[in-house]
Amino acid sequence: MRRPHCSIRELVGRVVVAGIAAAAMAATNRSAAAPQVEDVAAAAAEGISTGMPEDRAGSNPQDDLLRFAFEVASLIPREPHLKDRSRAQEAAVLAMLAAGRIDLATDLVERMDGWRRGTGFAEVAFALAGERPDDPRIRRYLVLASNLSDTAKDWRKDRIRMAIARVHARLGESAEAARIARSIAIEEVGKIDVVRARHGSEVLDDEAFAARQAELAAAVASGNFDLVRSALAAQVGFFERYRADDVRRLAVERAIREGWVKVPHSIRIDLLLEMSAIAAAAGDAKAAQRFAAEARSILDANRWIAESEVPMLGRIATAFANAGADEAARAAIERAEEVHGTRLQEIYDIYRAGALRPVAEAWVAVGDADRARAMYLRALASGMENPNARPRAIDLAATARSMAASGFQPDAELLEEMRAIRTRLGDPW
Repeated sequence: MRRPHCSIRELVGRVVVAGIAAAAMAATNRSAAAPQVEDVAAAAAEGISTGMPEDRAGSNPQDDLLRFAFEVASLIPREPHLKDRSRAQEAAVLAMLAAGRIDLATDLVERMDGWRRGTGFAEVAFALAGERPDDPRIRRYLVLASNLSDTAKDWRKDRIRMAIARVHARLGESAEAARIARSIAIEEVGKIDVVRARHGSEVLDDEAFAARQAELAAAVASGNFDLVRSALAAQVGFFERYRADDVRRLAVERAIREGWVKVPHSIRIDLLLEMSAIAAAAGDAKAAQRFAAEARSILDANRWIAESEVPMLGRIATAFANAGADEAARAAIERAEEVHGTRLQEIYDIYRAGALRPVAEAWVAVGDADRARAMYLRALASGMENPNARPRAIDLAATARSMAASGFQPDAELLEEMRAIRTRLGDPW
């Protein structure tokens, strides 16, 4: 197929406008900022819950962990740590949305800080658009996000506007989505394709499907790294949509393999693990194991720094477990623990807990709650090694999110340890 003779921006414009049109077939900024909370005593004085079970009678344990993660993030002082505070708050809200806890996210998104509050509003609106497209909060959040985009600078403005455009695309409002997308940097625009592939319900005949594949191939051929990543992510969305269509599924898988030639091996592993999860969810254990095994082969064939190898092994182990291959899962976990043990000194203290969390998640996936608990306890201890409270808070929040995502329910003793770590957060940050 001939490549179109046009600039990258023209190419992206065509892809986006056409894509939003296809998606259409489917289907006041807060005046006061959240209160500054410098330490646990101040949090208690302001009536801010720790989010732990005994604080919220009858609550869902997963909700408690996610709320706890947000509250810990909110302990980080705005000055001079606004970036880390808002990033950790955003991570908690996104984890709530990933878990389907939309109402919990709506409770907390308005307490976010910084420009990421704008993307937070848009992400909650995006989730609502998929589940409750008539919910009036969608329009309110779009207004709030738009107001924040007006004051954001540089790429931050584009990031918020792209999130807003994704909501309009999901609602089928193609003209508004296209208007916003045309003013956004090329690197952000490719994310519209992911929405089309993952969430569009339009019927694509053979000609339309071929056209979509040609558009994504052109994005890959552009050589722009962000467009390539977005195009590959969109293809994974098509892989999920056409799981039951052998011809299209194989065509998409072939396109993914052709498109990843020049991307880092870590991204190839990410894509394979996504496809493994899709196959496992569809009940195709053989395919899920094949993708997980290929990811393991890529990992074994390359050299990695320890802080990258350990968590990737944990994620691969989880993929094997979800595909019913417990022996391969345990082998990957054991290798992760071996690497962590023998190369521990190579891992900076701020990355040690992050390396262990996916391993704990893998133990949950294979059904070994005791080993998962032991690994989470190690992650909590590793997160306490830094003398500054800011990285400790970031790690504690991330561990709570990991527990919630994996379905792990900490016992009373582990909860007490988490509360104790939270209580000790304070100067120096």
